[in-house]
Amino acid sequence: MCIVDMFSAGPAALERYLSAVRMIAAFVDGGRTMMPDRDVVPESIAGMVIGGAAVVIRAEIVDERTEMLPEVGPDLLYAILVPYMDKEEALERSERYAERLGLVTSS
Repeated sequence: MCIVDMFSAGPAALERYLSAVRMIAAFVDGGRTMMPDRDVVPESIAGMVIGGAAVVIRAEIVDERTEMLPEVGPDLLYAILVPYMDKEEALERSERYAERLGLVTSS
């Protein structure tokens, strides 16, 4: 419930949701700290990409398309990675993830 309708589920559910977003964003931001040019990517980017991913996931749940969640995974991974690395590398990683999920076959 805290993912689908966190605002009407009450303050405790909203705090659980926000806490989860902050925790995952902190994990993602760890990648920024390893970058040689880490000052180029603002610290706030991690929260933005994770918040955006949460919106996409929520939309699939609300629209009763949970079976589609694995299919959006590679796109979400790309969106999360691309601020932190070369876009070709982010694309390659998301394509490998899609292959592992069985969504595409390697050529």
